[in-house]
Amino acid sequence: SSQVSQSVRRENPKKRHNMWRTTARSIGIAVFIAAVSIRVIAGDAGGTGSASCFADAFAIAFQPPRRPSLHHTSTSACCHVRCCPVGSVRSSSAAVTSAAAATTRNKVRLAAEAEAQEENTTAPSKIDSIILDLHESSLKFRIVVIGNGAILESTSTLGPHMAESTSPKTGERLVTLASDDRSFEFHLKPDTIAKVVFAESKKPDNGKTLRIVRMLREDGGPICSLILADGSDEAVSWYKAMTIRYGYEVRSGDD
Repeated sequence: SSQVSQSVRRENPKKRHNMWRTTARSIGIAVFIAAVSIRVIAGDAGGTGSASCFADAFAIAFQPPRRPSLHHTSTSACCHVRCCPVGSVRSSSAAVTSAAAATTRNKVRLAAEAEAQEENTTAPSKIDSIILDLHESSLKFRIVVIGNGAILESTSTLGPHMAESTSPKTGERLVTLASDDRSFEFHLKPDTIAKVVFAESKKPDNGKTLRIVRMLREDGGPICSLILADGSDEAVSWYKAMTIRYGYEVRSGDD
């Protein structure tokens, strides 16, 4: 009886160690398979946390455990189990979700800005369109500007250069129509033009028809008059087309 008892005491630690070893190996294999599966599903190309857990699981599954007490090794096994790369996968998923959300927010912001810009972009007024048509016609005009104590007359096309700017002194819009060498420059303030009138009149001395584009202020005073200097059929047809398109009188604010 004494010998049997001593034999059991000698065998029990060994059996307990073998049982732990088998259990730890089973846990390690399960963790190893889980780590491989999670890395494949998550597309983890080898992050530091995942690689460490992958190696730990491999060590548990395929390397013999150390001989210390069962308590110490069991604690180590638990630590290895906690190293499962689920946290790493969650972090990767969170990062992907955050990046996708940021991309969506950027798209929404850009769409809103584009919509706001489109709303703020107003269509050109009829007076602006008239000035543009005068420029693009490439026809010559007798330009008459009446000032206080002086009258300026010049014959030129309204171009070929056209540019819009803002007066640094008054903040008003300026449209500049200029020749290639800038020897001719004609500056207009479109926002001061209250009315554009298309008028035809015959000269009493020779019966020649004058086709005039008059630009007037709010009080009816003249800003300038543009007299069509080209009497060709093409020029006459262009003028008629302008009166058909805009009518003989256009006021600021007309749509």
